[in-house]
Amino acid sequence: MHPKNRKRSRYAVHRLKMISGRILREIQRKITAEQLESSAEMFALYLRMLAQNRGDKNKLYSFHEPHIYCMKKGKVHQRYEFGTKASITTTRDSGIIIDILAFEKNVFDGPPWRH
Repeated sequence: MHPKNRKRSRYAVHRLKMISGRILREIQRKITAEQLESSAEMFALYLRMLAQNRGDKNKLYSFHEPHIYCMKKGKVHQRYEFGTKASITTTRDSGIIIDILAFEKNVFDGPPWRH
């Protein structure tokens, strides 16, 4: 987004949100109540996506995997990473995997004295 095109870019995002909101409301009006009930979870994701702003917490980054979140990496060339954090425990000598955990939030995984 070049500074000269910033206004045009913001308007384009606004227009996309406006069009998708109109389509979503039209679909909700035209489908039956049982179809609306069966796809209520999908519509909740769509409404969440339309309502989010740049500075909001708990943003939706993917429709296919809504549990994905943004992690700050602290590196210059790649500042952010999207996904979920996993912890894998292996044995010291043979390297056999003993346990695997997937975390729902971005937990600190550095040394304990750096909290």
